[in-house]
Amino acid sequence: AAVEPKARVKTYSLEGLDITINKVKTKKDNLAGGSYMKTLNVSIDNNTDQLLESIDCYLLDSEGNKHSLVAGLEEDSEFIFHIEPNSIRQLKLAFRVDFPNMKYTLVWLDHRSRRVCYKQPLPL
Repeated sequence: AAVEPKARVKTYSLEGLDITINKVKTKKDNLAGGSYMKTLNVSIDNNTDQLLESIDCYLLDSEGNKHSLVAGLEEDSEFIFHIEPNSIRQLKLAFRVDFPNMKYTLVWLDHRSRRVCYKQPLPL
């Protein structure tokens, strides 16, 4: 008897990396001509042997557009940082987006291979 082929669901979760999104705030950015800033308060628990760098982090919207980290509107937001292996950090991440009500996913790439190593949808 033939068996129907099933597509495997890819899980993009680096074992030992836990990112908790505590709060998502959206503000209109008056300087950028009608765009918005999404600010994420996150807690990153890096129990891996990999160094995580801010350049590898971005927001992916439901249409496949990538939004990189930017300097936030608040003083304590960070956009140039790295997270040491086996450490915990509390961060404020800011992303410039055009449509605030779209569905977004936080994505982190492996710095060497440039492949997705972590994906997490933002809470609505």
